[in-house]
Amino acid sequence: IDMEKYLYAQGYYNYILTDPTHPVVSPVITLLDRESKGIITPADAENQINSFRNIDVRNQFNRYVYTNPVNQQYSLNISGGNSQIAWSASGGIDKNSSALQDSYQRLNARLENTFTLLKNLKITSSLYMVGTTTTSGKEDYTSQTYLYPYSVLKDAEGNDLPAAKDYPVSYTDTAGGGKLLDWNFYPLDNYKHTYTNTALNNIIANVGLQYHLGHGLSFDFKYQYEGQQGETKNINDEQSYEARNVVNLFSQVDPNTGSINYIVPQGGILIMNATQLKANSIREQLNYNHTWGKHELTALAGNENREIHNTGSTYTTFGYNSSNLTTGIVDLLDYFPVYTSGWYYSIPAAANDFEDQLNRYVSFYGNAAYTYNSKY
Repeated sequence: IDMEKYLYAQGYYNYILTDPTHPVVSPVITLLDRESKGIITPADAENQINSFRNIDVRNQFNRYVYTNPVNQQYSLNISGGNSQIAWSASGGIDKNSSALQDSYQRLNARLENTFTLLKNLKITSSLYMVGTTTTSGKEDYTSQTYLYPYSVLKDAEGNDLPAAKDYPVSYTDTAGGGKLLDWNFYPLDNYKHTYTNTALNNIIANVGLQYHLGHGLSFDFKYQYEGQQGETKNINDEQSYEARNVVNLFSQVDPNTGSINYIVPQGGILIMNATQLKANSIREQLNYNHTWGKHELTALAGNENREIHNTGSTYTTFGYNSSNLTTGIVDLLDYFPVYTSGWYYSIPAAANDFEDQLNRYVSFYGNAAYTYNSKY
């Protein structure tokens, strides 16, 4: 606070306070500016500034933001079989919640079988499935760089207070003369309206066959299938600061009628990313192992074929309504004047992207080794 007062007295904030883009200044600088303009008395300014000296925003984070983390883990394993059939099954559930209330859930299951149908024939199979979901939680103290050490997050009645994130609260409280959406940012409440959900499901299936031909020869066949689906939703609903800020920033208010032209439709902002992978692999291998006297010969030869198909898409929608799954139409090519300065900008949005990639691999391999007297 003393450093801010010193810098203000040296004229450090003069340009910032007259910047037409309305950059953020701290509550102390706001009070000093209002004092210099005669809006409040020097005594009132000093009393309010001194009240900040007893505030530590970290204590408020400990009280209102951080909670006790909870980790839960459950698992079950069973197995059985006889001389011809052996099987095992296992599964598990993880359910975790961090100190910031972001959540992680994991469900997995595994099944394995081995069949010895003939003396020289063995068949194996396995199936592994796992699904995970994660949901973001609150922002921690270190990520909220727009807060000051003396920021106040709640009033005496327990109501959430706004903080200056992109523009001063004195500006957002009055901009648009009540015509615009609430432009304030509420640090303790915004995480409820801005969050990311990620779901990932994966399945791997294997089938194997081993057949002993005799005279040291054996044949292996293995097949594997892998499928993976992922989806990430970054949601800023209509009450989030991120959505309200973009809507207000590009709103055009008619000075004569007070009517508003919404360049960005009211509603939420949804950024969707979806990926899918399908992979198939086949391996065939012939093995030879023969020992006579002090001599030993081992060899193998085989081939592998693999195909991997990846698809994905990423896109951004505005005016998103999660209740009826509707969206608005937005012009992302043209430039529009922003409300804060009148300068022209394009609407910020992640570029739409689509992917469809197919890769195929074919390989052949072989190896042989001769050993004499188990040494050379």
